Amino acid sequence: VYGPAEVNQCTYFHLPQGRGWSGATVPVGQAWPEAELRVVSEMGEPVKGEESGELWVRSATIMQRYWAGAQDDPSVFALSQDATGKPARFYRTGDLFCKDTAGRLWFLGRMDRQVKVRGQRLDLDEVEVILQQHPLVIEAAAFLPTGQDSVGLVAAAVIPAPGSSLDCRELRRYLAQRLSPAAVPQSIEILNVFPRTGTGKIDRRALAEAGAATNATE
Repeated sequence: VYGPAEVNQCTYFHLPQGRGWSGATVPVGQAWPEAELRVVSEMGEPVKGEESGELWVRSATIMQRYWAGAQDDPSVFALSQDATGKPARFYRTGDLFCKDTAGRLWFLGRMDRQVKVRGQRLDLDEVEVILQQHPLVIEAAAFLPTGQDSVGLVAAAVIPAPGSSLDCRELRRYLAQRLSPAAVPQSIEILNVFPRTGTGKIDRRALAEAGAATNATE
């Protein structure tokens, strides 16, 4: 199941019974009966076909507001109409989704992890997903070194599988077959451990600062 805390769970996907799932990731699936989902463009219009966009959610469990926040904060809620044409509030998840030909939703990453490099919009989460699909990589992080802007370059760090011999040049060739040229990290650092936040998540800010310091001394 999937669902931000602001709306509780709102989708489900049943893994096939009696046989394995061959994909590297699983889809988020489809909406629960009590939830209405929309994948929309930056203009708030439903996307076409398998195009990607932000997921909006309307459900009976949607929150009223954040503590001390405005009830109709436009950065949090979208005021629109439900499937019957009645006025309705949708929660703006900030998550990037697409829908496949079978009608299943797929999570692509966070919209705030999108960056622009060489004039091209990239999703750093997508870079991480592709990195982690390499058989010798057990964890990966993609980021822009601190101080980099739209003319900057993507960097990455990986933790290799125990006992493996991972070559950064081979890894970049692997990525070049699966990503656009601008999305292939210009530098990849192999680490034994990642810096972590207090909640145990990868501290990408620390990695970005370390990457900036490395670039400054090169």
